Amino acid sequence: AFHVAVEDLAAHGFPPLRSDDEGRLAIPDLPAGSHLRLVVTHYDYADLLVPCCPVIDEPQDFTLRPGAELRGRVTVNGAGVRDARVALYMATDKGPIVSAEVLTGPEGFYRLRAAEGNYAAAVRHPDYASPPPQPVALAGPETETSLDLELREARHIAGSVVFESGAPAPGVRVAYRVEGTVFEETFTQADGAFSLKVGTRRGVVQVLPPQGYMTRVLSSVPFDMGDKTRAELSPI
Repeated sequence: AFHVAVEDLAAHGFPPLRSDDEGRLAIPDLPAGSHLRLVVTHYDYADLLVPCCPVIDEPQDFTLRPGAELRGRVTVNGAGVRDARVALYMATDKGPIVSAEVLTGPEGFYRLRAAEGNYAAAVRHPDYASPPPQPVALAGPETETSLDLELREARHIAGSVVFESGAPAPGVRVAYRVEGTVFEETFTQADGAFSLKVGTRRGVVQVLPPQGYMTRVLSSVPFDMGDKTRAELSPI
Protein backbone atom coordinates (compact mmCIF):
# COMPACT_ATOMS: atom_id res chain seq x y z
CA ALA A 1 0.00 0.00 0.00
CA PHE A 2 1.15 3.55 -0.61
CA HIS A 3 -0.19 7.08 -0.83
CA VAL A 4 0.60 9.99 -3.10
CA ALA A 5 0.28 13.56 -1.80
CA VAL A 6 -1.83 16.05 -3.77
CA GLU A 7 1.14 18.43 -3.99
CA ASP A 8 3.12 15.73 -5.80
CA LEU A 9 0.30 15.12 -8.29
CA ALA A 10 -0.14 18.83 -9.02
CA ALA A 11 3.40 19.03 -10.37
CA HIS A 12 2.46 16.44 -13.01
CA GLY A 13 -0.63 18.17 -14.39
CA PHE A 14 -3.32 17.24 -11.85
CA PRO A 15 -4.85 20.57 -10.75
CA PRO A 16 -5.08 21.13 -6.99
CA LEU A 17 -8.67 21.44 -5.78
CA ARG A 18 -9.66 24.70 -4.08
CA SER A 19 -12.92 25.96 -2.62
CA ASP A 20 -14.78 28.78 -4.35
CA ASP A 21 -15.74 32.21 -2.93
CA GLU A 22 -18.53 30.61 -0.88
CA GLY A 23 -16.27 27.89 0.51
CA ARG A 24 -17.76 25.11 -1.63
CA LEU A 25 -15.55 22.33 -2.95
CA ALA A 26 -16.49 19.37 -5.17
CA ILE A 27 -14.30 16.30 -5.68
CA PRO A 28 -15.40 14.45 -8.83
CA ASP A 29 -15.27 10.80 -9.90
CA LEU A 30 -15.29 9.13 -6.49
CA PRO A 31 -16.63 5.58 -6.00
CA ALA A 32 -20.05 5.70 -4.34
CA GLY A 33 -20.24 4.19 -0.87
CA SER A 34 -16.51 4.57 -0.21
CA HIS A 35 -14.76 6.61 2.45
CA LEU A 36 -12.05 9.23 2.15
CA ARG A 37 -9.29 10.50 4.37
CA LEU A 38 -9.27 14.26 3.85
CA VAL A 39 -6.87 16.98 4.89
CA VAL A 40 -8.38 20.46 4.54
CA THR A 41 -5.78 23.24 4.53
CA HIS A 42 -5.83 27.03 4.44
CA TYR A 43 -3.05 29.57 4.77
CA ASP A 44 -4.65 31.29 7.80
CA TYR A 45 -6.05 28.29 9.69
CA ALA A 46 -4.91 25.02 11.21
CA ASP A 47 -4.99 21.94 8.98
CA LEU A 48 -8.15 19.88 9.51
CA LEU A 49 -7.76 16.10 9.36
CA VAL A 50 -10.94 14.19 8.49
CA PRO A 51 -9.95 10.53 9.01
CA CYS A 52 -13.14 8.96 7.63
CA CYS A 53 -15.44 10.93 5.32
CA PRO A 54 -18.25 9.00 3.55
CA VAL A 55 -18.85 9.59 -0.16
CA ILE A 56 -22.51 10.67 -0.29
CA ASP A 57 -24.62 13.01 -2.44
CA GLU A 58 -25.45 15.46 0.37
CA PRO A 59 -23.09 18.38 1.11
CA GLN A 60 -20.86 17.96 4.14
CA ASP A 61 -19.61 20.91 6.16
CA PHE A 62 -16.20 21.25 7.82
CA THR A 63 -15.13 23.99 10.21
CA LEU A 64 -11.59 25.38 10.09
CA ARG A 65 -10.15 26.71 13.35
CA PRO A 66 -7.29 29.07 14.15
CA GLY A 67 -3.91 27.43 14.66
CA ALA A 68 -0.46 28.28 15.92
CA GLU A 69 2.15 28.98 13.25
CA LEU A 70 5.31 26.96 12.78
CA ARG A 71 7.91 28.15 10.33
CA GLY A 72 11.54 27.42 9.56
CA ARG A 73 13.98 26.25 6.94
CA VAL A 74 15.19 22.83 5.78
CA THR A 75 18.86 22.69 4.78
CA VAL A 76 21.70 20.34 3.87
CA ASN A 77 25.18 21.61 4.73
CA GLY A 78 23.72 25.11 5.05
CA ALA A 79 21.95 25.15 1.66
CA GLY A 80 18.16 25.29 1.42
CA VAL A 81 16.37 22.19 0.12
CA ARG A 82 13.35 22.55 -2.15
CA ASP A 83 10.31 20.21 -1.97
CA ALA A 84 11.26 18.62 1.34
CA ARG A 85 8.15 17.37 3.15
CA VAL A 86 7.79 18.64 6.72
CA ALA A 87 5.18 16.82 8.82
CA LEU A 88 3.92 17.30 12.38
CA TYR A 89 3.06 14.07 14.20
CA MET A 90 0.87 13.89 17.30
CA ALA A 91 1.01 10.86 19.58
CA THR A 92 -2.31 9.01 20.06
CA ASP A 93 -3.38 5.70 21.58
CA LYS A 94 -3.39 4.30 18.02
CA GLY A 95 0.11 5.51 17.26
CA PRO A 96 1.39 8.78 15.78
CA ILE A 97 -0.83 10.57 13.26
CA VAL A 98 0.02 13.42 10.88
CA SER A 99 -1.62 16.65 12.05
CA ALA A 100 -0.16 18.95 9.38
CA GLU A 101 2.35 18.75 6.54
CA VAL A 102 3.76 21.02 3.87
CA LEU A 103 6.43 21.16 1.17
CA THR A 104 9.35 23.58 1.42
CA GLY A 105 9.72 26.38 -1.13
CA PRO A 106 12.60 27.05 -3.55
CA GLU A 107 14.96 28.26 -0.77
CA GLY A 108 13.97 25.56 1.72
CA PHE A 109 11.58 27.68 3.82
CA TYR A 110 8.29 26.26 5.10
CA ARG A 111 5.24 27.53 6.98
CA LEU A 112 2.29 25.64 8.43
CA ARG A 113 -0.41 25.98 11.07
CA ALA A 114 -1.63 23.39 13.55
CA ALA A 115 -3.78 23.23 16.67
CA GLU A 116 -2.20 23.91 20.04
CA GLY A 117 -0.30 20.90 21.37
CA ASN A 118 2.92 18.91 21.54
CA TYR A 119 4.24 17.39 18.33
CA ALA A 120 7.19 15.69 16.70
CA ALA A 121 8.42 17.42 13.53
CA ALA A 122 9.85 15.16 10.83
CA VAL A 123 11.29 15.96 7.40
CA ARG A 124 11.78 13.73 4.37
CA HIS A 125 13.25 14.16 0.91
CA PRO A 126 13.93 11.47 -1.74
CA ASP A 127 17.57 12.54 -2.18
CA TYR A 128 18.59 12.75 1.49
CA ALA A 129 18.40 10.91 4.79
CA SER A 130 16.05 12.14 7.52
CA PRO A 131 17.20 13.37 10.94
CA PRO A 132 15.50 12.22 14.16
CA PRO A 133 12.03 13.76 14.66
CA GLN A 134 12.31 16.98 16.67
CA PRO A 135 9.91 17.73 19.56
CA VAL A 136 8.06 21.02 19.19
CA ALA A 137 5.32 22.62 21.30
CA LEU A 138 2.77 24.95 19.70
CA ALA A 139 0.91 27.44 21.89
CA GLY A 140 -2.12 29.61 21.10
CA PRO A 141 -3.32 30.84 17.68
CA GLU A 142 -1.51 34.18 17.89
CA THR A 143 1.90 32.63 18.60
CA GLU A 144 4.70 31.79 16.18
CA THR A 145 7.32 29.07 16.66
CA SER A 146 10.50 28.62 14.64
CA LEU A 147 12.16 25.28 13.92
CA ASP A 148 14.95 24.68 11.42
CA LEU A 149 15.58 21.12 10.22
CA GLU A 150 18.79 19.68 8.76
CA LEU A 151 18.67 16.78 6.31
CA ARG A 152 21.68 14.47 6.06
CA GLU A 153 23.75 13.21 3.18
CA ALA A 154 22.45 9.72 2.45
CA ARG A 155 24.24 6.42 2.94
CA HIS A 156 22.81 3.47 1.02
CA ILE A 157 22.28 -0.10 2.20
CA ALA A 158 21.24 -2.71 -0.36
CA GLY A 159 20.30 -6.34 0.14
CA SER A 160 17.70 -8.99 -0.58
CA VAL A 161 15.29 -11.27 1.24
CA VAL A 162 14.79 -14.86 0.04
CA PHE A 163 12.83 -17.94 1.03
CA GLU A 164 14.56 -21.10 2.22
CA SER A 165 14.44 -22.46 -1.34
CA GLY A 166 16.37 -19.43 -2.60
CA ALA A 167 13.33 -17.94 -4.33
CA PRO A 168 12.93 -14.17 -3.85
CA ALA A 169 10.58 -12.94 -1.14
CA PRO A 170 8.72 -9.87 -2.47
CA GLY A 171 6.71 -7.42 -0.39
CA VAL A 172 8.66 -7.94 2.86
CA ARG A 173 8.99 -4.86 5.05
CA VAL A 174 12.56 -3.83 5.87
CA ALA A 175 13.34 -0.97 8.26
CA TYR A 176 16.39 0.87 9.60
CA ARG A 177 16.26 1.76 13.30
CA VAL A 178 18.50 3.81 15.56
CA GLU A 179 17.85 3.43 19.28
CA GLY A 180 14.27 2.34 18.69
CA THR A 181 13.39 5.08 16.17
CA VAL A 182 12.57 4.00 12.60
CA PHE A 183 14.42 6.33 10.22
CA GLU A 184 13.66 4.56 6.95
CA GLU A 185 11.55 1.65 5.79
CA THR A 186 10.77 0.01 2.49
CA PHE A 187 9.44 -3.19 0.94
CA THR A 188 11.34 -5.78 -1.04
CA GLN A 189 10.73 -5.71 -4.80
CA ALA A 190 9.57 -8.57 -7.03
CA ASP A 191 13.13 -9.96 -7.09
CA GLY A 192 13.43 -9.74 -3.28
CA ALA A 193 15.83 -6.77 -3.42
CA PHE A 194 15.60 -3.75 -1.15
CA SER A 195 17.44 -0.46 -0.72
CA LEU A 196 17.56 1.76 2.37
CA LYS A 197 18.67 5.39 2.53
CA VAL A 198 20.10 6.20 5.98
CA GLY A 199 21.92 9.07 7.64
CA THR A 200 23.92 7.37 10.38
CA ARG A 201 26.83 4.93 10.26
CA ARG A 202 25.43 2.71 13.04
CA GLY A 203 21.94 1.27 13.29
CA VAL A 204 19.83 -1.85 13.01
CA VAL A 205 18.42 -3.36 9.81
CA GLN A 206 15.13 -5.01 10.76
CA VAL A 207 13.30 -7.53 8.58
CA LEU A 208 9.59 -8.15 9.32
CA PRO A 209 8.80 -11.54 7.75
CA PRO A 210 5.37 -12.26 6.27
CA GLN A 211 2.86 -14.23 8.31
CA GLY A 212 3.96 -17.82 8.80
CA TYR A 213 7.68 -17.14 8.35
CA MET A 214 10.64 -16.22 10.52
CA THR A 215 14.20 -15.22 9.71
CA ARG A 216 16.85 -17.95 9.71
CA VAL A 217 19.15 -15.97 12.02
CA LEU A 218 18.33 -12.51 13.42
CA SER A 219 15.36 -10.37 12.38
CA SER A 220 17.26 -7.31 13.66
CA VAL A 221 20.78 -7.10 12.25
CA PRO A 222 23.19 -4.63 13.98
CA PHE A 223 24.97 -2.62 11.33
CA ASP A 224 28.00 -0.34 11.18
CA MET A 225 28.89 1.20 7.81
CA GLY A 226 32.09 2.83 9.04
CA ASP A 227 33.22 5.44 6.51
CA LYS A 228 31.43 3.78 3.59
CA THR A 229 28.59 5.51 1.77
CA ARG A 230 27.30 2.28 0.20
CA ALA A 231 27.07 -1.24 1.60
CA GLU A 232 25.46 -4.50 0.51
CA LEU A 233 24.17 -7.25 2.80
CA SER A 234 24.20 -10.96 2.08
CA PRO A 235 20.74 -12.40 1.28
CA ILE A 236 18.58 -12.58 4.41
